[in-house]
Amino acid sequence: MSTSRPAPAVPRNARPRSITAAVWLMVLGATISLTGSVLSLLRVAETTAELEQDAGFGPGPGEEVGATTGLSVAVGLTLTALLVGTWLLMALLNARGYAWARGVATVLFCGYALLYVIGLGQAATALSLVLDTGQLLVGLAVVVLLWRGESTLFYDTQADLRRRHSRQNG
Repeated sequence: MSTSRPAPAVPRNARPRSITAAVWLMVLGATISLTGSVLSLLRVAETTAELEQDAGFGPGPGEEVGATTGLSVAVGLTLTALLVGTWLLMALLNARGYAWARGVATVLFCGYALLYVIGLGQAATALSLVLDTGQLLVGLAVVVLLWRGESTLFYDTQADLRRRHSRQNG
């Protein structure tokens, strides 16, 4: 009979540092998206004020500018909510170990990278270029972290735990 005790096991659902870092980077990505959108909306408001001043605040072009601006702001707010929500949803689902969310996050990053490259030829402010590049680098870091070996082990372990839980309760 052996008196030695086995070493305490690492909790099976312990989140590795790579996943924790990726989750926090996704929160940073949401913050960058929100910051860029707020700055963009402020630019729209500034441009609208200039156009309305040029139009003389009278009926006609000034009203068209206001209607167009209202639509632009509504679309901007909707897209901002979708972008920030997507970043945060991906953070939550990856933190919980859903491997399919890692694939979705990777596809979303590839789509963003393609749009980034296409957008390089278009006029942009220096600030928006910095924010877009920051977003691209954050996304790249997230994807690299999500596909590290310890992350894959975490996803596999979480899937196994969910299967076991489902069998016990199903």
